[in-house]
Amino acid sequence: MLGARELKNEIINLNVNEPDFGLLIDNVKNKKIVLIGEETHGTHEFYSFRAQITKELIQNHGFNAVAIEGDWPDVFRVNKYVKGDNRDHDALASFKDMRRFPLWMWRNQVAVDFIEWLREHNKGLDRPAGFYGLDLYGMQNAISSILDTTKEKIPDLYEQTRKRYSCFQTPLRDGAEYGRSVALDLQQSCQQAVLDQLNTIREEFFSRLALDNDKEEFLHMEQNAASIIAAESYYRNLFNPGVSTWNIRDKHMFETLKSLDEWISSEETGKIIVWAHNSHVGRAVNSRREQLGETTLGELTSDHYKDMCFSIGMTTCQGTVTAAHNWDEPGRYFHINPPIEGSYNELFNRVGSDFMLATDTIKELKRPRLERAIGVIYSPETERYSHYFESDLAARYDWLIHVNTTSALEPIDDLVHWQPRLNNQEKDLYPSSL
Repeated sequence: MLGARELKNEIINLNVNEPDFGLLIDNVKNKKIVLIGEETHGTHEFYSFRAQITKELIQNHGFNAVAIEGDWPDVFRVNKYVKGDNRDHDALASFKDMRRFPLWMWRNQVAVDFIEWLREHNKGLDRPAGFYGLDLYGMQNAISSILDTTKEKIPDLYEQTRKRYSCFQTPLRDGAEYGRSVALDLQQSCQQAVLDQLNTIREEFFSRLALDNDKEEFLHMEQNAASIIAAESYYRNLFNPGVSTWNIRDKHMFETLKSLDEWISSEETGKIIVWAHNSHVGRAVNSRREQLGETTLGELTSDHYKDMCFSIGMTTCQGTVTAAHNWDEPGRYFHINPPIEGSYNELFNRVGSDFMLATDTIKELKRPRLERAIGVIYSPETERYSHYFESDLAARYDWLIHVNTTSALEPIDDLVHWQPRLNNQEKDLYPSSL
């Protein structure tokens, strides 16, 4: 068991301004799936480091797809842009379908700069690297996309498709309203209708779209339909205390990742980088998730891909973060509370530097501690109960990147709400090279 003093002798020093990820790259370059996590959804350094690692893996080690914690239909427009589609004049324009909360999670300059880099990298390549979404929330856009494609390319099936999806009855900007209506017996479940539509897409659409040499359009249709099935189940079970909607979501993300890998691997070896929160990329073993009977994307991926999967966690102790007070509110600028006693974050703070922990060192962290997780909502007044959970890092990650003091991710939208001053403290500045 390692304490702060022993850790100081085991860490890999990290220069935040000029990070050297060479040792990490050596450990992951021959893997098939590399999951890169983050303690928060609103930290500048996490986004910057993730982009740097990903560029190296794509440019020099044969990785050919990035799969993010974003909704499939919204992200697919970005995928088209990085592969040379000229409908959008720049990367930010390709993000226009990302209109749901939280806007800053992907509509930020670090993400936009990466997309511009990926488009430039892909120029002239026969098999360009793709950019895809794994999540299930974008049901409205998924339905609209299927209807638009069906009307244009398979018009004889349009009316049947429209009728099946009209089952939802209510506007799908808020899928929870559908779940509430089903729970109160105000409307019938759409479960069978969306399953029937996926079967129709697989039976009828592929051969017709393949004739147009538009196989990726079929992938788009199929994954849209699959995400609608997962979203319908997710929202319908929000009001069922006996069902874990967390499991519905993470299992869907895993199935999407697996489908994406199978699709790419039908023509070349699929090597995929996943961007998601630590809560998803970390394995569920010996954590509160496992105690609740819940799994994670990282757990499912590790079970399936075995030693060809590698999970990287990223943590911080202090600094600032972009998050919202409540769901559907604009991102704001928060100062992070100091880590609480008995947490990994507090242990790393006592080490007193920025560093990385390699696989063998993580395995020596045998004593379970609290791990912090800040998502799109930050509740500093109830931080212990809202943002910490029992964890065993030795079981959750294969590598750890720790930045002791981090900076809030600057959003592109709603800057008037992103408060540069909070509690009379000046806005922190990013390291100049980031």
